[in-house]
Amino acid sequence: MVEGRGTERYRKARKNLQPLMVGLISSLLLTGCSTLSRIGKPPEQLPAQTSDALIFDNVTLEQANPTGGLLWKLDAKQAVYSESGQQADVELPIGNLYRGEVPIYKVSAKTGTVNQDGETVFLRDEVVATDLRDGAIVTAEEAEWRPNEDRLILKRNIVGKKEDFTINAHEGQWLGKANHLDLLGEPTIVATLANQRLRLEGEHILWKIDEQLAISDRPIQVQQADETNPKLVANQANSNQAILNLAVEDVLLSGAARLISTLPPITITSEALRWNLKQDQLTSEAPVQVLQRDEQMFISGDRAQADLAGEVVTFTGNVNGISSSQQAQLKSDRLTWNTTTQDVQANGNVTYVQLEPPLSVNGTEANGNLNSEAVTIKGGGNGTQRVTTVITPQDNP
Repeated sequence: MVEGRGTERYRKARKNLQPLMVGLISSLLLTGCSTLSRIGKPPEQLPAQTSDALIFDNVTLEQANPTGGLLWKLDAKQAVYSESGQQADVELPIGNLYRGEVPIYKVSAKTGTVNQDGETVFLRDEVVATDLRDGAIVTAEEAEWRPNEDRLILKRNIVGKKEDFTINAHEGQWLGKANHLDLLGEPTIVATLANQRLRLEGEHILWKIDEQLAISDRPIQVQQADETNPKLVANQANSNQAILNLAVEDVLLSGAARLISTLPPITITSEALRWNLKQDQLTSEAPVQVLQRDEQMFISGDRAQADLAGEVVTFTGNVNGISSSQQAQLKSDRLTWNTTTQDVQANGNVTYVQLEPPLSVNGTEANGNLNSEAVTIKGGGNGTQRVTTVITPQDNP
């Protein structure tokens, strides 16, 4: 339905003006239950090549579905109808896009085009769409509302924002009922979580707005800026897929996941890493390897939790630690490692192996420094006898 508020004005170079007026209005009235109403101030000047057009100032346009529910309703500064009356170019459109009886988006733009069949609404230049359900805002250069498909197609310079989360993309679509923003980059999408100094770059991100999830099913890079110097990267992660949970502020990295931390200087790799941004912790329920880059100390295990703020990593299951010189190896069921001092505490089925001089000791507990090869093993020996073995470097007396 098209309802004009304001002024109808038309011009025609030929003298048969009155028959054309009747024909155009009839065409509009017969198209999609269209109606015209109220007359007001005419425009000062017609656009070029509009001699066969109807022009309205301060116009309201709306379209209903077959059951009477609104598909869209727009106010515009001016609407210029084609000769057929099937299409109108509008200036400064602003209004609502509907699903059923409920408005879901408030939209505005510099220009636009509406089709009288109700299938599409085109918006161009400085398009702004606001979700009336939750306040998410998306801007773009072009938008196309397809009410029968319940989606808003977006193109060029897309920026989506809600609270501290902002996402930039080249093209995408906003799915109305699901409230999902499906975005593609050219070449990459850039998303930021301001309060956690986080930046994501990838080819494709699905932002599930209601669920507060941003999902990438393609290779992605995640960077966290230094707290005191935003120009420096404190932590950087890469993986084949990722899920950013905006509600709890953590990132699940899966598929060849790797995190490189500046402080402590460690690199953590696994098939699955969960990075808790609030607590500055990293956990893995899959086999994990950690390298201390400065000391070239390497420890692996079935599972691990890294406290990046406290610079401590705790391993569980099939723990295997190797010193930087690769002269010493420590195995256990559990191990806690201070990545700054290189001190370790191991428990359960402890085995310490040293190449030079050759040595192999078993026990239940171990404490020491694997890199300096100074380790104390407890619980060795046979039967109920508890034996403590102290291993010191060769150059110590």
